[in-house]
Amino acid sequence: MLSRLWAYLELNIATLLNYAGTGFLLLIYAAAFSYLLISEKDKAKRVIFVWTPGLILIAFFMPPVRYLFMRFIDKNDTYYRMLWMVPVAMTVAHAFTRICAGFKLIGLPVATAMIILCGGNVYKSVAGPLVIASKAQNEYHIPQEVIETADIIMEKEQGHRVKAVMPLDFTSYIRQYDTNIYLAYGRELIMRPDAYDELYSMLCEDPIDVEKMREAAIPRQVSYYVFPKTSSFLKDPESCGLEKAGETENHVIYRDPEELEYMSGISYYYFTD
Repeated sequence: MLSRLWAYLELNIATLLNYAGTGFLLLIYAAAFSYLLISEKDKAKRVIFVWTPGLILIAFFMPPVRYLFMRFIDKNDTYYRMLWMVPVAMTVAHAFTRICAGFKLIGLPVATAMIILCGGNVYKSVAGPLVIASKAQNEYHIPQEVIETADIIMEKEQGHRVKAVMPLDFTSYIRQYDTNIYLAYGRELIMRPDAYDELYSMLCEDPIDVEKMREAAIPRQVSYYVFPKTSSFLKDPESCGLEKAGETENHVIYRDPEELEYMSGISYYYFTD
């Protein structure tokens, strides 16, 4: 029993360290929390910045809490989401504001220097093999090719819901733009290095066996395929029953007319689940 509790405690510590990224923000938060614990006298603010996050962090580290979370809430590795309830940014901002107000001559320069030295270039942020931040190309703040791809699909389907296979770097954005486009797989392939999906594996093959891929995709109600233009194929997709719907600068979009006809026969929205 003790060994199991210790294992859960080690998992909690590892989860916090992974959540902390480079660790600088965690250190700044610890300093801000300690400062407010000593200096903040307003009772309401102490509840927000000291007592509530303090209790959340205590609960987070308790092994029984992780056990109950995994048993009754989510078995997957989402325990870190408890940390979302800790107002890290608000606490740091409030603490630095108090410091700057009390030490006007040196407070602002010191706070600014700490932010610069402890920060990093957001455009170099990555999740696995993918860069997860880039300069905005449009008002939606998502890659322009995602928008163009979604527009091509929705122009053909006129608002009907469809499911698609597409490159992994589309999966974090496509449904932000149009929720009528469902995905055969999602962000778990980015977030979990050990994750596997048969269709995505086929999409990464060189050359791609479109017939085999389509055969595996039909039971999953897939009717659209987005291929990079750099892809090579054992057979031309159109000879395998697909129909070209359009293309963007770097991708070609194909639709499966037989699957779309079948889906339209069983549901007005084509895809409902």
